[in-house]
Amino acid sequence: MKTIGVLGGMGPAATADFLQKLVDSTDAATDQEHPKVLLWSNPTIPDRTEAIVNNGEDPTPHLLDGAQLFQRGGADVFAVPCNGAHAFLPEVVKNVNIELVSILDATVYKLQQLSPTPKKIGLLASEATVQAELYKKALEKAGFELLTPNHEERHGKKEYAAFNSERIS
Repeated sequence: MKTIGVLGGMGPAATADFLQKLVDSTDAATDQEHPKVLLWSNPTIPDRTEAIVNNGEDPTPHLLDGAQLFQRGGADVFAVPCNGAHAFLPEVVKNVNIELVSILDATVYKLQQLSPTPKKIGLLASEATVQAELYKKALEKAGFELLTPNHEERHGKKEYAAFNSERIS
């Protein structure tokens, strides 16, 4: 069984949610049948939104520290349950010898499995995720059309503001 690295803390709640989903989706009758998980939960990683939207501190060196920790710890793959962090992961992946299980690739894969396969995909995401065009690039490459609220809609609708502030459950 593979050892999974989870580079978290960029949203401690997102990390906890990811780990719960990992446990829930594992077909295991005993504790010993679950995968080994190396968790590096570092909430002090510089803010990804600040880095993308306002040219703030680059989180890449901190993300690389976590990925290198996984490599030294024997992880086969690693995942990052933070959308914005994916804007910086190409540079991290170049510098380690373990595979990234990308949230973007997983989303595309899941959409391709739907029947009927949708053509247009609506996206509600943080300002950083939208500006970095993370899902736009991944979805369009796979042949999907991405529908995203424009800047005025993202900043003028209280429903979107609530989503963006993680107040919607």
